[in-house]
Amino acid sequence: MTGLLVIHFAYPTWGLLLALIIAAAFTWMTYQPKSPYFSTAKRLSLAALRFFSLLLVCLLIWQPQWERRVQEVQKPVLTVALDLSKSMTLHLDDSTYSYSNELKQLQSELSNQYDIDVFGFHEQIVDIDSVAFTGSETDFSTVTRYASKRYLRDHLAALLVLTDGIPTTGLRPEALGTSIDVPVFSLIYGDTIPKPDAAIERVVHNSFVYVGNQVEVQAEFSFMELEGHEPVIRILRNNEEVYRETLPTISQRRSLLPFSAVVPGAKSEGLIAYEIMIEPADAEAYATNNVRTFYVDAMRNKKRIGIVASAPHPDIGALRSSLASLEHYEVEVAIGGGAIPENIDVLVLHNARLSREQQNLITNQKVGVLHILGPSSNPESVADLFSLAGSGANNFERVRPVFRSGFSTYKMDPWWQSAANDLPPLQTFFSRGSAISGSDILASASIEGVATDRPLIGTGTVNQLPAMMINGLGIWQWRLKVFTELESHRVFDNWLSASFRFLSTVQRDERLQLFHAQRHREGQAIRIDARVYNASFEPITSEEVAFTIFEDDAPAYTYSFIPQNDQYALDIKGLSAGTYPYRAETTVGSETFTAKGTLIVEAYQSEFINTTSQISGLRVLANETGGMAQHETGFSSILDALAGLPNKKILKERIKRAPLIDFWWLLLLLMSSLTAEWYIRRKSGSY
Repeated sequence: MTGLLVIHFAYPTWGLLLALIIAAAFTWMTYQPKSPYFSTAKRLSLAALRFFSLLLVCLLIWQPQWERRVQEVQKPVLTVALDLSKSMTLHLDDSTYSYSNELKQLQSELSNQYDIDVFGFHEQIVDIDSVAFTGSETDFSTVTRYASKRYLRDHLAALLVLTDGIPTTGLRPEALGTSIDVPVFSLIYGDTIPKPDAAIERVVHNSFVYVGNQVEVQAEFSFMELEGHEPVIRILRNNEEVYRETLPTISQRRSLLPFSAVVPGAKSEGLIAYEIMIEPADAEAYATNNVRTFYVDAMRNKKRIGIVASAPHPDIGALRSSLASLEHYEVEVAIGGGAIPENIDVLVLHNARLSREQQNLITNQKVGVLHILGPSSNPESVADLFSLAGSGANNFERVRPVFRSGFSTYKMDPWWQSAANDLPPLQTFFSRGSAISGSDILASASIEGVATDRPLIGTGTVNQLPAMMINGLGIWQWRLKVFTELESHRVFDNWLSASFRFLSTVQRDERLQLFHAQRHREGQAIRIDARVYNASFEPITSEEVAFTIFEDDAPAYTYSFIPQNDQYALDIKGLSAGTYPYRAETTVGSETFTAKGTLIVEAYQSEFINTTSQISGLRVLANETGGMAQHETGFSSILDALAGLPNKKILKERIKRAPLIDFWWLLLLLMSSLTAEWYIRRKSGSY
């Protein structure tokens, strides 16, 4: 159905009328005088052709565009969600399965009634370029949220989900009835009757251990339909068995057993691969979830922390207590002008003013520094990061922190954000200040409930070394507050541990530096940042940085970093569980620089813990929305139900526009008119 045709011009129509008047006058002046060559009829014909040609030229110069409202009947949308999580591989006989038969049936039987939109999902929504069951989690709430937001309510007719029905994250299907306004149909794959199965639910272990120390392992094992079985637990270290235990006989249909063991650590530094496994029972249907691999980093020495303070203070006791609870640190304290400890990894300056000789000693040691500022401190020590000024030793303010959400140096426990207003105030002696570009502010100061931009806690680099500032005394009270609220010092100790990890990551005069977390979960993107420095140790981004991952000592994957501001960034996806040695390389001038390390990708096996397909939750969702949930053998019933839904065809109105110059026949008319005029004049002997 079409509406009235309307023509718009790019320029005012009065100009077009003026041009047509001029064209008419020009035509009249050309053909009004009598001519021996033309009869009156020919003069009138030639005048008409000339005016028609000029009329078309003027119209095209004014850039006319036609517009028409068009009404079209649009089919409603049937959106189809394909489960691409790893658990689907347990229920499909063919490893190359791609849902092709179901999609062909949908197109064959319902394409005349619906526009069919297909997408994939696991922990997120993915495009269907090719079907690959790679998802580490299954989140059904992403499906209903995506379908509701992608289409208007009147356009979406129904949602069809092809899945095994096993949720591993997000809301369960039975809780999603209010999140979507159309019928939800589900086709369930796999057996909904539990089969004999043993699974490792979770494993907790040391992330690192000192050479010669033992490794403590805690786990939970689940057993289904294995009554009378005696599970055997084995732990391997670098493929060598170091632990074996036979658990008590399983006596219940469903059992969840806790487990703990202490196993030998490493004899030398490096990454140790441990494998904990439940030996498969003869009756087990799946053995994929019987094995879990984890990695422990064996380190030779503890990090040495030196604390220099002008006088005793409770803050020093709080620091010592927290660091003592973290076995990978040892502390040496110098109070009242004592010598700066040597061979340290991090220095803490607590209300201390250093001599020039001491400052040079710190610079030569190339260590990260934590500045806890008090009345004796010199604010110039953090001038590269923060511009501070104060009023003297006898004047101080009590301030509370306002934690910044954009802090990126390390992750903070959410508890700090929620408890900021209740934390005891710090005494700050530098009441004026601002951040310098390049600093990362963890918390700004709040004075009597009024938030300010004055930096209270922040991080950055000074002389190419990591630095951190706490602009005030009294963090010992925060440690007590954490214990009072949580009955544990863990949150405070974890904050200090993250801070000292940052401060101890000193790249000693390396022109190519890489920054990344060592451990990553399978399925998640790995972010790596890099910095390249010229001979003056100024960051540059003009050179290419190559990144190579090795497997079996041979290059397996090659990437290139992308410049971002004054550094480089690289995102890597798709690495399966394992350890990946890497080498980064760049050339500055005639010099080549390299950086080496190892990425750890840890398996995330939530998709293999529950191996029984689940239909009950999807049936609840179907009943609430007016849909249907069927086992895979009931696909024809779902097709019939979809075909029987009320016809929701939509009348859609849109505006069609096009410039008239796009119509070839206008140009043909113009050429025909000019040619006819020329031919008549030529035939009459005018030329």
